Amino acid sequence: MRNGIAVMAIVLAGALATAGCLETETTLAPPEQGVVDIKFVGDWQLKDGDKSFDVIVRNFDGHQLYVELHNPDKASDRYAAQVTALKGGSFAQLRPLTDDGSIERKYVIMRVDRSGDDKINLRHLEEEFFNDKPHETSEKLRAVLEANIDNAAMYEGEAFPITRKAE
Repeated sequence: MRNGIAVMAIVLAGALATAGCLETETTLAPPEQGVVDIKFVGDWQLKDGDKSFDVIVRNFDGHQLYVELHNPDKASDRYAAQVTALKGGSFAQLRPLTDDGSIERKYVIMRVDRSGDDKINLRHLEEEFFNDKPHETSEKLRAVLEANIDNAAMYEGEAFPITRKAE
């Protein structure tokens, strides 16, 4: 699996995740299979109504990304992120980095699509859609995503953009 389409998705998934998002213990691919696309490393911004969130994305090992989301109303959220390119699209798996050093075994999975060099569209997956679909292994999860890549029922709401901050 090729990883590395959208680093930003990681931050947004954790920060804007709602109760209906797909959260799973199944990974899309092992971290060592990830390949970071450095075009996504940098400083980004997410606007949600009248609020603005800064998103910082850094390459920390050539396979995964460090994503930090600055929420103006609370402490920053930090994530390890990996993007996996599948047939017809790319999906990010986000794992929270905890303040106490414990390792979370759950991932938020979301669709990520690049729109030029300065914009990435993120789209949450509808958790209920996966209830009757086999996704207990990486292979089965990827197969469900590939088979339903254009199925609107797999997604929760519309995509939301993040944009590169001006230097």
